[in-house]
Amino acid sequence: MIQSLASTPILDDPLAVWLFLGKQIYLSGRIPVYYGNAADISWSGNYPPIPSFIAAATFLFLNRVDAFDYGLIPWLYGAVGLLAAYVLVRELNGSRRAAVFAVLVAIFTTIYSMQMMGWGYVDTVVTFYVTAFLAFTFMKSVSSEQNGLFAALSFALAMLSKYDALLLLIPSILLLFLLRRSLFRSSITLSWNTRTLPWLAAFTILGVSWYIRNWAVVGDPVYPFLYNIFPARGINPGIISLVPIYREPLSIIWSDATFTGLTNEGNLWPLITFGGAGLFSLLVTAMSKRRLLAFSLWTLASLCSLLGFTVLHGGFERYVIVLVPAVSVCSGFLIDHIALARTRHFACNTTLVNVLSKAAGPTLLLALILISPSSAYFFQPPHQPSADFLSWWKQVNRLPPGIVATNDLRLFYLDHPVVQLYNMPSLFTANSTYRVWQALKNTNVSYVYFNARFDQDVFRAHTFLLQTLGNSSYMTLLFANDSRYPSYGEGTYLVK
Repeated sequence: MIQSLASTPILDDPLAVWLFLGKQIYLSGRIPVYYGNAADISWSGNYPPIPSFIAAATFLFLNRVDAFDYGLIPWLYGAVGLLAAYVLVRELNGSRRAAVFAVLVAIFTTIYSMQMMGWGYVDTVVTFYVTAFLAFTFMKSVSSEQNGLFAALSFALAMLSKYDALLLLIPSILLLFLLRRSLFRSSITLSWNTRTLPWLAAFTILGVSWYIRNWAVVGDPVYPFLYNIFPARGINPGIISLVPIYREPLSIIWSDATFTGLTNEGNLWPLITFGGAGLFSLLVTAMSKRRLLAFSLWTLASLCSLLGFTVLHGGFERYVIVLVPAVSVCSGFLIDHIALARTRHFACNTTLVNVLSKAAGPTLLLALILISPSSAYFFQPPHQPSADFLSWWKQVNRLPPGIVATNDLRLFYLDHPVVQLYNMPSLFTANSTYRVWQALKNTNVSYVYFNARFDQDVFRAHTFLLQTLGNSSYMTLLFANDSRYPSYGEGTYLVK
C-alpha cells in the first residue's frame, strides 16, 4: 500500500536539486559545491542539506540509484507530520474528535496529500519539523526545559531542511521565549543533569551551521538568493536576473489547482474554510487562555509571512504546506467550540445536547468532503514515469563519454558530467554563432542537450545558442524527440 501511494512520478525540482545532489554524494562520497542547474536554483549543492543527505542515504541503503525509491520519503514525513498535528491538538487540551478532524482537514487539503504521494518535493520534511516544534513547545508532560530543548532541536532541523523555515524564525523564537522562558535562564534540568543554555546554544549552532558554511564557502548564507546583497561566488547578477520569477496571485488561497494548475499544486479550500474559521474562533475566544492565544497568533503571523513572501517575492502554492498541519489544528478546535456552544445554549435539554454534540463531527466531515472539489484525486490510480520518458534519458546516457551542456533541470537522469547553460557567462556575451561554438569548445563541451520547455525565450532573446544549434557548420543533430519520445522538444547535438 505504501509503495503504491509513492508511485507518482518525481517532478522537475526534486530531480534538479535533492535527488541530483543525493546521487552525487552517493557516487563521490562528498558534498558538491558547484553543480549547476537553472539559475534560480543555481548550484543547489548549497541548499539546506537534510533532504539531499536522506536521498544519498536511501541510495546507499538500497545500493542503487532510483528516483522511485525516494518517493517514499515525502510520504513517511507527511504521515508523521499528521501524527504530530494530532499530538499538538491533544497537548492544547483539544478532544480526540478535534484531533482526528484536524488530521482529516490536512488530508483533504490535497496540496498536502499530493506532496506526500511521491512528487518528490521536500515540503513535508520541513513541515514535520515545524509541527514537531509546535508540539514540543506546547507539550505539558516531562520537564518544561527538556520539551523546550526538543522544540529548539526540531526547528534547527527545519532550518537545515529548507530555506522556507527562515520565514517562520521570528514568530518561533518569540513563541519559544514566551512559553519556554526557563530555557533562557540558568536553570537545571533534572533529566539531563546539565544546564539548558549550553544545549540551547548547541542547537542554535546546529541550525545556523549550514548558513555559516554557505557564507564562508560561497559568500551568501542563503545562496544564491541574496546575490544582490552578498558578493556570492559564481553568480553573475546580469544572467541570473534574466530568469523569469514565478509569482502566485493571492487567489491561490481559494483556487483549486489539483487538476487545472501545475501538476504538484492542489486545493486549499478545506484549510481556508475550516482552518480559517477555527483560527478566527481561537483569536476571539482564547484571550484568557495564554497557550491557545500564543498558538493562534503564531499561526496568523507565520501565515502572513509565507503568503506575503510568495505573492511579493515569488514562489509557489506549495510553500504554504509548512503551515497546513498548524492551520488544520485550528479547524479541530472548531468542533470543540461548536459542541461547547451547543451545550451552553441547550443546557436544559441534555438529550438534545448529546445528539447535537455527536452530530457535530459527522456533519463537519460530510461538509469537508463536499467542499473539497478535488476529493476525486484520491481515487486516481498510481502511475510511474512513462517508458518513453525513461527511454529518452537512456538514449542520451548511451552517448560516448563527454561533457553535456544543458538547460534541462532533470540532471538526476544524466550520467555524463554536466555544465548548465545558465552557468556559462561567455555564452551570454558571445555576439555570433562562432563565438557560441568557441565558448562551448573552451568549456570542453562535447554535447548540447537543449529542452525547449525550459526558458527557451531567454536563450532566444539573449544568446545566439539556438542559431548555433541549427548551424551544421558547428553542430550535428544526433537525435531529437519523435513519436517514440513525446516530450517537450528535446534535441541532442554533437559539438563539432
